[in-house]
Amino acid sequence: MLEFWKRKEKRVALEWGMIGFENDEQARPEYKGEFIPSPIDGKTVLYYPTHKKAWKSRRATAVIVSMITIVVGCIAAVYAFRWYLVYGTSGDWGETWGGIVTSVINSIQIQVLNAVYKKVAVALTDFENHRTSTEYEDSLVSKLFCFTFCNSYGGFIYLAFIGEPVIGVACEKSCMSLLATNLTIVFVVQLVVGNLTEVLIPFIKYTMRVKAEKRGDGHGHDGVPVVSGKNIQRTQAEKGLYLEQYDPIMGALMDYAELAVQFGYITLFVVAFPLAPLLALANNYVEARSDAFKLLTQMQRPVPRGAEDIGSWQGVFTTISCIAVVTNSALICLIYEDLVGEYSLATRLWLFILFQWVAFIFMAGLGATVPDVPEDVTIQQQRTMFLSSKMVDKIADEMDEDMQNIDQAALDGVKVTISPAMSPKGEELHRGVNVAL
Repeated sequence: MLEFWKRKEKRVALEWGMIGFENDEQARPEYKGEFIPSPIDGKTVLYYPTHKKAWKSRRATAVIVSMITIVVGCIAAVYAFRWYLVYGTSGDWGETWGGIVTSVINSIQIQVLNAVYKKVAVALTDFENHRTSTEYEDSLVSKLFCFTFCNSYGGFIYLAFIGEPVIGVACEKSCMSLLATNLTIVFVVQLVVGNLTEVLIPFIKYTMRVKAEKRGDGHGHDGVPVVSGKNIQRTQAEKGLYLEQYDPIMGALMDYAELAVQFGYITLFVVAFPLAPLLALANNYVEARSDAFKLLTQMQRPVPRGAEDIGSWQGVFTTISCIAVVTNSALICLIYEDLVGEYSLATRLWLFILFQWVAFIFMAGLGATVPDVPEDVTIQQQRTMFLSSKMVDKIADEMDEDMQNIDQAALDGVKVTISPAMSPKGEELHRGVNVAL
């Protein structure tokens, strides 16, 4: 799927004239630095010292590690509470409902920490002072992925590979069934909450702005005071003033992040929850229409922005695919007792290694046999470069050079004849220039 997306991406970039966009990308208005002569061509450029960039990156990395540590602590607290409900309470209530309650708490923890970290990631990326929008987005994507991966999948990794196999905390049922239950609850809660908040929050903000204007005692768009407007008929453009602004960077990034998290849910633990891809398919059908409704009715018209590709998200999806091979191999060969329980540990480890490498070899072979760029797109790119060299760079054709030589020879009083070279079939191959004094 990812290999074919690369081909689709190149075709779309060609259709919209985005090939080579990143090579000519301008600096962000927020980029800070000092103007110095370029050491390459002497032109004045905006420069920011490399050692300051490295220092800021180290500071940002330390904050991210601290946030991930908080996530680990929250996950440990959730599963400690689950152990208390299942084993520390009397009666059957804890054993029956303990897993469900902690799954709901886990899903809430994921939503809250993701929302908090989003603001932290944006602040850290602003602090790093990236030159172009592409560099800014790539840095922000890497921060979002590192944290979101730990926050969204950490509980499942603990339940599948750490709780019983490493620490020895026994599952009250099959660990695979508990993993499937937890994954189902968290996945469904995130899908429902995500779709509702995407549509409801802009609608609520729009309603509050309109009511504030009608009362005459509130504030309009961006905190500007407004007067009473109960009997004023607004044009469509004026109504759009009160709609929520669509952030050209964070809006698209959050949509990509949502898809990346969903992709992880349906690939990393698909052995434990085979229905996840079907749920994701149904959700994407609803998601496309809810996003369209949001953009058309609840948001101001987005400002178009150029992009050559999806940037670092391609690497995110590829990384998740590779990790999914490892996690599903481990679930099948090491955890799923119904399939390999009769084999020894050594045999299961060899199966685990074999399963992985067969999958990786298949992925590598598919990547090698499927070109990233379709042939017709390559031809069109080369044709565009050729026309650009003639029309923009003014590079002369070979025939033009011959004609210039002929003109110069005529001025010098030299007799010039042009004789075509013929093929055995009588076809003209090229013209030769004969010069006689």
